[in-house]
Amino acid sequence: MQPETSPIRPGRAQVAKERGPLARDLLVELFRLLGVGAEVSLREGGEEIALHAKLGEGAEATGLGGERPAMQEPLAYLLSKMVNRGLPDGGPRAFVKLSFGDAPPAEQASTDDTDPEIVTLGKELAERARKLGKTLTVGPMSARERRSIHLAVKEAGGATTRSEGDGLQRRILIVPDSPSQPTSAGAGESSGGPPRPE
Repeated sequence: MQPETSPIRPGRAQVAKERGPLARDLLVELFRLLGVGAEVSLREGGEEIALHAKLGEGAEATGLGGERPAMQEPLAYLLSKMVNRGLPDGGPRAFVKLSFGDAPPAEQASTDDTDPEIVTLGKELAERARKLGKTLTVGPMSARERRSIHLAVKEAGGATTRSEGDGLQRRILIVPDSPSQPTSAGAGESSGGPPRPE
């Protein structure tokens, strides 16, 4: 009797390459159904399906207008679900990264890579992790926001970041470089946890 061999599963990059055109077509159809004029492009390569849409009339009314459209992340999530439908359980998945604007992200200025509000939050969380001497967890957020947190913590110093989870459930852990002792605790004394703010 020969040992059972499992079928060869494609990697994420292969799934993204195979399913990218489907994702583009689905997005075009969603925009058509929403009554939004759009030019949609697909960037080839990588482990994500990178779609960019230059939106026209109807974008504001559907929550897709402005600098940070409210429906951008939900739409990317929906497309990811649709594109991965029918793939084997436990196999690699392709996640959709969706951007809007006049030019695709690779052609936009690098200042668009981070969110200033999230950078400020990241620096505050790095300081808090250092003061408390504990690892802080930041819940799921967009790839752009995660990148902003990573860069802010690195810039602030005294803590490092690490990601956990996959896809849309990916979280960031902010880990202090070394546990700090509260200034009120004496030498050799254990504080039993961080002091509570008053």
